[in-house]
Amino acid sequence: MQGTSLEEIAKQYPLLVKELTDLTAVQAALRMIKNTPNKDEYFKALAIIATKYSGIYSSFEKKFEVHYEINPKTRDVKGVDINLNGFISERSIVKRPGMIYLKMFYSMKPEDALAEYDRLNSKDYSKGYA
Repeated sequence: MQGTSLEEIAKQYPLLVKELTDLTAVQAALRMIKNTPNKDEYFKALAIIATKYSGIYSSFEKKFEVHYEINPKTRDVKGVDINLNGFISERSIVKRPGMIYLKMFYSMKPEDALAEYDRLNSKDYSKGYA
């Protein structure tokens, strides 16, 4: 995937980029490539398109995961910036100081990320949360 950008993928696969409007659609396209003759090239394109939606493929989970950046002071949530140079992994996330990063299931939304952040930082020990 080295040297390939989202713009190059958009030129090579314009219909694919147009149809995949969120990470759930990218995950569905991933499931459909099992018997595709050019599945390696197609997977690379999907992995790059997924970065547009803050998604990174997890080889352990065998699916895409969405990553969110949370500003704990303002409680703003946004998708992460992903560096496309080299192999795309969690290490490709461009991290900024003072921000919190959450990895979630591919269909989760920013509101879900904020709720998960609040749950993880809850001091309510009666519910079993630490």
